Amino acid sequence: LSYKEAQQRHFFNASPWVFHSSFDSNNNNDSKLNENVKNFVSVTMDLKKKVKDFGNGVLPVESTIPDLFNLSDQQLKCFNRIAESQTLWITIPLFSIAKQFFKFSHGLDQAFSNMSMNSLSNTAQNQQSVGDLQRELYLERASRTIQNSYRICLNDREPNIHVSKLCNVYCFINLNFAIYEKLQKSDLEKAYVKVLQDRILKNQLPDISNGTYSNFDRLWFNYFMGKHFISLNDLSKALPYLIESFNYCNIYCTTMFEHIMNYLVPAYISHYQSVPHFILDNKVIPESWADFIKLLQKGDLRGINLWIDTNELFLLQQNLMPIVKNIQDLCAARFLQKIWAINGKHWIIDSKEFALLWKNTLNKDTEQNDAELMDLLAVKDN
Repeated sequence: LSYKEAQQRHFFNASPWVFHSSFDSNNNNDSKLNENVKNFVSVTMDLKKKVKDFGNGVLPVESTIPDLFNLSDQQLKCFNRIAESQTLWITIPLFSIAKQFFKFSHGLDQAFSNMSMNSLSNTAQNQQSVGDLQRELYLERASRTIQNSYRICLNDREPNIHVSKLCNVYCFINLNFAIYEKLQKSDLEKAYVKVLQDRILKNQLPDISNGTYSNFDRLWFNYFMGKHFISLNDLSKALPYLIESFNYCNIYCTTMFEHIMNYLVPAYISHYQSVPHFILDNKVIPESWADFIKLLQKGDLRGINLWIDTNELFLLQQNLMPIVKNIQDLCAARFLQKIWAINGKHWIIDSKEFALLWKNTLNKDTEQNDAELMDLLAVKDN
């Protein structure tokens, strides 16, 4: 709605019954609630107009980005004040606004970064100076307001669980995980997971496996928890979460499916020393991991080493290098197992034969090497 339309439809004079006060008989609370609604709509209209002008190039970039963030921050703060006295229904619009603020602040960080790199203004350079509080990322500042939204749901003491805001707390839990991921705050994430586990053990958080929560919430919660334990190289804890996330994921959602597979495939192989059937039978497994599995099954040490070198940056970024290195040792064992089988299941082998097999595995296959190996196998068969 435009600002004029909002005024015409009396958005600034919402009746008390639209938002249910905790004390219906208390006129002061009703008045306060109405005031919060007015402030929220007013800030929202200002934000909408500012975003529209900014998008059309009417406003300068360097001076408008802080204004956009402040208005968006005020919008969520206003709605937090409204949500405090409401029941379960308020969590849906609250989460929508919090998620929008998360995406908006991250987008502003990217815009500000591009502006600073291009040296478009002295303002941007000044804001990046060492010791300046404004150097703090917008997303990091936004996370504090979003945390308040999370606590409003987490600390709801409504005795009737069917209308308690606690019922929708997992969407905010997942949003916090996404924030820590964007900010690369592994230390905060570690402390956060400990608190979640403690609350779950004390039954202070509802069980996400019950029918109250959507598959979407379950998928993301299990994915983030599994990914966290992968970063700690704790595969025994990571795998149950990753498998659960895999079970809730629609294979047609290819991006999310690949994200899960990027952790599930190496973690499962490293922990159980085998490739699971649900991976082998899956036709939509990411191509890179399909190649990796084929190399592993063949005991192709050279191919595995080349694959690791090619994907080194990705493996380091995703904290997968220690796991893949462990699988590399498994590939070496697979190679020795092939030699043992060729040698009639005896470990004593002629050094020349072993050198030929090693050369054929480590070096690029050639017709000459293949012919030599075939001759060797023919002699052993005889």
